[in-house]
Amino acid sequence: MILKNRNIKKFLVSLVAVTCCIIAFYLIYQVYFTSETDVTSRIVPLEGFNLDEFNRPLQDLDNRFTAQGEVVVDHAARLMWDRTAGSGPIGYDDTSSYIRDLNRYAFAGFQDWRLPSLGELLTLVELMPVNGEDFIDPVFDPVNGGGYWTADMRSEEKAWAVSFWYGSVHSYNVENARRRVRAVRSLRFEDVPSPAEPPTEGAPEIRYRLRNKPRTPPGQTEELEKLLFGLDKKGRPRQYVQNRLAAKGEVVIDYATGLLWQRTGTDHPLSYAEALNYTEETNQRGISDFHDWRLPTIPELLSVLEPKQKNSGGSIDPVFQYTPGGYWSADICVEMEAAWVVLFHLGIVDCEPMDAKGFVRLVRNLKDRG
Repeated sequence: MILKNRNIKKFLVSLVAVTCCIIAFYLIYQVYFTSETDVTSRIVPLEGFNLDEFNRPLQDLDNRFTAQGEVVVDHAARLMWDRTAGSGPIGYDDTSSYIRDLNRYAFAGFQDWRLPSLGELLTLVELMPVNGEDFIDPVFDPVNGGGYWTADMRSEEKAWAVSFWYGSVHSYNVENARRRVRAVRSLRFEDVPSPAEPPTEGAPEIRYRLRNKPRTPPGQTEELEKLLFGLDKKGRPRQYVQNRLAAKGEVVIDYATGLLWQRTGTDHPLSYAEALNYTEETNQRGISDFHDWRLPTIPELLSVLEPKQKNSGGSIDPVFQYTPGGYWSADICVEMEAAWVVLFHLGIVDCEPMDAKGFVRLVRNLKDRG
């Protein structure tokens, strides 16, 4: 009888051990091989999205971003995003294993990451390049123009992707194209608290990280260059910067962009070569003890363009002294013998031959001292 009881106990112990092994194997299989956060593709037409003829969003969403270590939380959309530039370029078939690895190693402490839908990824697209050359909020690391896969398909052969270089939607062949992945997860209410109200005092936050290096040579058509500037078909900005301007003597500070502007600029028009000479001469004598002034890029010039005329017939804040006309930028046009200008009296961007005449308003980065 004792022997029989021992055999029963051994059998029960073995049964429990086998059951535990089965459960453990099932859990491992679910997490590493059949996670429900794998890519679930569906064919989605673009007609359901509010896009223009270049497949760019027509409206800027009112995101409420907060950066928290490796992630960015959008409290408006209730989504949590990978803050970094995401994966390197990978094939569409490799996106599942990339997402699985994020969940396997519990990236940022979570195991329910997934490939975003097209609609979700579009919530990150800005109407102008506010993060270097990228149409994505500066709270994210720069992506340097990369395209990003979505979980949605255009057809059985092509998947939708979002380019943050143009701020637009494109489709690519799943067999041979390589794009990046920015993982997302749905935000649970217990994950993070709602963001606090921004402080009313203290140093203002730099809201826009504008490109300050000239694009020469551009290597694009004039039409594509305008897309890179975030312009509409008429050459007007699709979005305007919300400046925080303060005049201090000879200069104007924009705390929103972290730029220091020459308040007056030239009082007579110059050719492009003369504009470069003017810049060099200005740095020799200095303005407000700074000696590192430069021609602004188009995104920087556009940052002080207003949607309506408010300064002597010009679409620029009255804090600046303004002479009507076009203002030279550091960006060279496709023809190479022309440069981009902002016409403040018309509120548009255009290309002008370098032997034409334009005004100059110099700029420098606020944090750099000459």
